[in-house]
Amino acid sequence: MIMKIHTQASVGLSRSYITLEQYDSYWLDVLGTDTDDRIVWRSSNPRVCTISSSGQVIARKAGTTTVTAVTHNKTMTCTVRVTNIPK
Repeated sequence: MIMKIHTQASVGLSRSYITLEQYDSYWLDVLGTDTDDRIVWRSSNPRVCTISSSGQVIARKAGTTTVTAVTHNKTMTCTVRVTNIPK
C-alpha cells in the first residue's frame, strides 16, 4: 500500500512578491502539492488584481494587494504590486 503524506513544511508559493503593470498577468504555483489537490485562491482587493481558480493573477488597477492560497490547512500569501502602464 502506498500512502501520500503531505507535510505542511513542504508546501509553498512559487513567489512571495510580484510587480505587474496594469492588465499584465502572472501564474502563481503552489509547490509541493499534487495536481488534483484543492487550492482556494483569494485576492484581498479584487479591484487591484484578480486571481483565477488555477492561480493566474491579472493586474487590474494600480495599488498593492495580497493574494492568498489555502491548501492542506496551510495559508500562503503573495504581495502583488500593480503599477500603471507608462505613458
